Amino acid sequence: MTSGAGNQIYVGCDCGSALPSSIRFTLAGSEATGDRIFLSFDGGDAETISVWDGEITSDCRACAGTFDHVLERLKEHSRIRVMFQNGDAASFTLKGSSGAIGECIADFWK
Repeated sequence: MTSGAGNQIYVGCDCGSALPSSIRFTLAGSEATGDRIFLSFDGGDAETISVWDGEITSDCRACAGTFDHVLERLKEHSRIRVMFQNGDAASFTLKGSSGAIGECIADFWK
């Protein structure tokens, strides 16, 4: 999903392979720095989401819980606003995201 130059949401999900399942956000061409990002769905209150090396990983129990939560939110809502700790922010439409994401299992559960 993209929203303007250098803004992207990447959902990596390749069930049945050795590739890791993760969610990564890029704003203004840069990935998140720090240990958290803020996500607001459909104009609601911002949620604080933990990230590791700029992405939501899925290879530990807590990581998988966060991954599953954000993945479901991406699939069930129509808009998201992403903000990094440095103040960079962008809004994205989530139209068609449920079909594009499909079935995705966190690495911890594999």
